[in-house]
Amino acid sequence: MVPRWPTVIPLVLLTGATLPGFARSGQATEAQHPSEFSRASEAAQQFIRVLFDVPAVMRVEIKNLKSGGPPGFLRGKLEIGSAGRVQSFTVHLSTDGRWLILDRLYDMTRDPFAEASERIELNDVPSRGNPASPVTVVEYSDFQCPFCSVAYRSIYQRLMADYGDRIRFVYKNYPLTEIHPWAQPAAIAAACAYRQGNEPFWKLHDYLFERQKDISETNLSEMVLNFAREQKWDVERLRRCTEKRETEAAVNAERAEGDGVGVSGTPAFLVNGRLISGVGDYARFKRLIDSQLHAASNPKSP
Repeated sequence: MVPRWPTVIPLVLLTGATLPGFARSGQATEAQHPSEFSRASEAAQQFIRVLFDVPAVMRVEIKNLKSGGPPGFLRGKLEIGSAGRVQSFTVHLSTDGRWLILDRLYDMTRDPFAEASERIELNDVPSRGNPASPVTVVEYSDFQCPFCSVAYRSIYQRLMADYGDRIRFVYKNYPLTEIHPWAQPAAIAAACAYRQGNEPFWKLHDYLFERQKDISETNLSEMVLNFAREQKWDVERLRRCTEKRETEAAVNAERAEGDGVGVSGTPAFLVNGRLISGVGDYARFKRLIDSQLHAASNPKSP
């Protein structure tokens, strides 16, 4: 499927506002050194391919760069597609090859997903795999959500089986309280279990998804406490924590964090900051993770 972009016209084009690093001292002209702009164009094409996760079988090409853009920029045509199905977009590339205007302004010297990654708290959170891995997958999920239960089997379990300690997998609560009556208390209970250790959290995580169809708003507490007894956890500590809702503020903070990185429903995953909404295609997860692992093991020469 051909990727689609928002049809937002960048405000900077409408206002003629000064762009980062550029004065309003004159219109951009054709490149004085075509080879340099050819390299800049190729770098922009690669940036766009990564930004929108364009498959290798699809062509990404910037054509006809010439004057006509805002100060310090050249205007061109971006084409993406294959086999006769091509989409075209207007694109602006700065004369120094750093800035790109598509649906918004991008600094091509910066990881486009870094901002989302920086907003996610990764200290003292339930996680599996290798904390030092170059790839972190963060899931925002809801224990009552049926699609999350599907993702538990089709994404989470497969990632752990295929990658193990080569990645880090982090779970974040995002209970949809508006439609799932026991999602919030389940999230509170899981956060309480985490107070007794990372392993208790993941055991309860698995139990809640595997028994999702058996759980109701009325029997959740009993089922959680019975499971805790079977696991020989501190049951009274867990009971106090859940009854007093001691972890509710932390659960609410995780949902707010999810809102801040673009999550609007469950399940939602971020692979090194790149958002994947819904259950998703496992092949896409694998492609993204493999490319990140490959990049980390093959750093570019300075």
